[in-house]
Amino acid sequence: MNDRLQRIQALADSWGSLYLFHPAIGRDLSQRDWGQTFITALPQVEQATDLATALDIIKTHVVDHLPSVQTVCMDSPDSRVHAGWNEDGYPYVYGQKQVQDAGQSSLLFRLEQQPRALGQSETKGLSRAERMLGLCKVWIVLRYFAPQIARSKLDLNTLLSNWLPRVEAAAGVEEYYHVLAALAVQLADRHAGVIAPPEWSSNAIEYRPLKQTLLGSTWLGKKQYLRALTDNLVYMWPFAMPAAPSLRETFTLIQNTHGLMLDLRGYPQTHFQHELVRCLCELPVSSPRYEIPVVGEPDVRKRSWKVIQYIIQPDGRAVYTQPVVALIDETTQSSAEDFCMYLKIAERVTFVGRCTAGCVGNATYVNLPGGGRFTFTGMRVTWPDGSPVWGIGIVPDVIVESKRVIPDRDETLEKGLETLRALCVYEPVSH
Repeated sequence: MNDRLQRIQALADSWGSLYLFHPAIGRDLSQRDWGQTFITALPQVEQATDLATALDIIKTHVVDHLPSVQTVCMDSPDSRVHAGWNEDGYPYVYGQKQVQDAGQSSLLFRLEQQPRALGQSETKGLSRAERMLGLCKVWIVLRYFAPQIARSKLDLNTLLSNWLPRVEAAAGVEEYYHVLAALAVQLADRHAGVIAPPEWSSNAIEYRPLKQTLLGSTWLGKKQYLRALTDNLVYMWPFAMPAAPSLRETFTLIQNTHGLMLDLRGYPQTHFQHELVRCLCELPVSSPRYEIPVVGEPDVRKRSWKVIQYIIQPDGRAVYTQPVVALIDETTQSSAEDFCMYLKIAERVTFVGRCTAGCVGNATYVNLPGGGRFTFTGMRVTWPDGSPVWGIGIVPDVIVESKRVIPDRDETLEKGLETLRALCVYEPVSH
């Protein structure tokens, strides 16, 4: 790393550590625009004749105006960071709200807040300093709060030195976001990416359920996620369901069928893993192991992990006991993989298709100057015994190798239907 980059790294390190961990900044009591603090100090740091001079500049512009307060513990209300870091100061990137519906408790997830821009908020023109601020902020947050970085061979100092020149050279906001998106690819994290402001965003490609001609002519019970198949079998796409009560209603409709095909490709509208387990499993089921990084001070060596794991207990209501096949592929990611992990742990379904994305764990956001966001995986998720799923995914029991797109055909569904028929035991017809 050359001398200039070394000085910029020193600024990013000091600025970022204080931004994340100093209680006065966490409570917004510093009476200073912290993004502007970086932007003001940057040119002087770059022009410094040596590292010692740069450190004096950093002390003057970044450190000296703050109260002399020891870094508080992570759980202090004065700290910006909490378990599973979220910049806006909430306990985690998702807010969880308990709701009661038909006597059942379920979790509704929502983003707590829209991105808050630092520095200039006009997306049409970010300065070079603001673009560099965005990269340095991503760099410091990844260091402390990206769980998979510690397991990878990625050197963050090299990452900063490689990508700073590209960010500086970006000809405009659109190119800047493209550069950050390319950086995200290097992280080998399918949650990693850039959410640009609306004027720079493109439409995401989503999984869509099968054409009606392949699955029968009618939706069962007028549900847009349930279809009748032949031989008294049914197809369900639970990810299209709006809420957990819809799941119970649907299982009531199919209680007397011979077998169920769950399409777990794509991403769910809502999260009801526990309810799905209770609809399919007669015995208690262990959850995956969730590990949330806990960092209370600017020393990554002192990072610890908050481990969450629990047992899903049956609720005494009717359970669907017939054979179940689940369709999966590379579009099954994150929360969708969480659904699969519960069912795999329960040994309740036969998985058909291709390996899932191997990217499970909540997406965490870094707010960027100009209103965009950089995302990465902020939580480790493993099987109950601690064995990894990251980068591996859920491996199907019946593999469908082909990725061909054939009009009016879905080879994974065809293989799933063949597998489900083989699993079903039909009562002989009396004569």
